[in-house]
Amino acid sequence: MSEQNSQPVLVAVGHDPVDAALEYASTVAAREHRGLHLLHVLHHVAQGPEMVLVDIVDLEHAARTLLAAAEERARDLLPD
Repeated sequence: MSEQNSQPVLVAVGHDPVDAALEYASTVAAREHRGLHLLHVLHHVAQGPEMVLVDIVDLEHAARTLLAAAEERARDLLPD
C-alpha cells in the first residue's frame, strides 16, 4: 500500500458549478496519493437598517448544504 502524501489537494467550492474543479482535484489526489480537502468560505453580510436582514443560521445552513453536496460529488469521483 502506498503512503499518503502529507500535502492534500485543496479545492474551493462555491455557488458556481464546481464539477470540473472537483474532477481535476480528485484525479490529482488519487494519482499522487494525496488527501482531498474541500473549502467553502461563508461571507457574513453587514447588518443594518439599509440591509435586508439575513439570519446567520440560514447562511450557515446553505453553506453546509453546498459543502455536503460537493463532498458527495468528490466521493463519487474518488476511487475506493
